[in-house]
Amino acid sequence: MHEKQIVRIIQGAIAHLEKDTTNQYKHSTSNVAKSYLRILMPYAITKEYDMEGKEILVILNREYKPLGVGKGDNVHYQEYPCLISKETLEKIKKSPMKNHTDNPRLITLYHDGNPPWGSKKDLQKYISQAQTLMSALSE
Repeated sequence: MHEKQIVRIIQGAIAHLEKDTTNQYKHSTSNVAKSYLRILMPYAITKEYDMEGKEILVILNREYKPLGVGKGDNVHYQEYPCLISKETLEKIKKSPMKNHTDNPRLITLYHDGNPPWGSKKDLQKYISQAQTLMSALSE
């Protein structure tokens, strides 16, 4: 997956959330809302290594799988590299995105205490984080 594809996925999901006049995804605890957000929206960026030892970056959903991949079989991250340049990763690291973990190989957009489906405030914070990510990917 290329940076432009990732941006399109994030833009589409955010547009859907913002258009939702029933607020069923905003601060909802329904399983449908959680599944939607957990699978299609980015949760983290992880650094992994391919079979040759080359560093690859993968954008993960909340299931720790590549965007759009739901529960089920284990995936091999090497099969889902997101083609993020090192320059983009440096922009992300320098951006106002907060990392919610101590894992140096993982940058997260939220944590279990502030999931986007928890409240409208948490959703707005998440959208801001996702927009920061999209901005870094788009430059």
